[in-house]
Amino acid sequence: TPQLQTSAPHIYAAGDCCTLQQFTHYASIMGVWAARNLLLPGSTVPTHVVPRATFTAPEVASVGLTEAEAREKGYEIFSQPCSQNERAICENDQRGFIDVYLDKGGLVVGACIMNNRAGELL
Repeated sequence: TPQLQTSAPHIYAAGDCCTLQQFTHYASIMGVWAARNLLLPGSTVPTHVVPRATFTAPEVASVGLTEAEAREKGYEIFSQPCSQNERAICENDQRGFIDVYLDKGGLVVGACIMNNRAGELL
């Protein structure tokens, strides 16, 4: 269920066994919410705010809506190549980009970073 409860009412699950989002960050937050629901039933996992990171070279990290979802909703997309980012320039790590997605009211609804330190930056 969205509350991480299995078909056995007294058993909750978290991690790869109950989601397609197979990221360590996601499994960790699910464990917290499964424990919360065991004690205070009824909460759903706030999937829209759980960061995701893939530890490749370079790393890819994101949170919230994807670029495709943001475009579909007509949201504004700001993109900056790392070659224009001060930290990336100082560390001679200019490969990649930083994207931020804003809704029509200017609220950040998602972001994606590809850079050697993307997981840390997000």
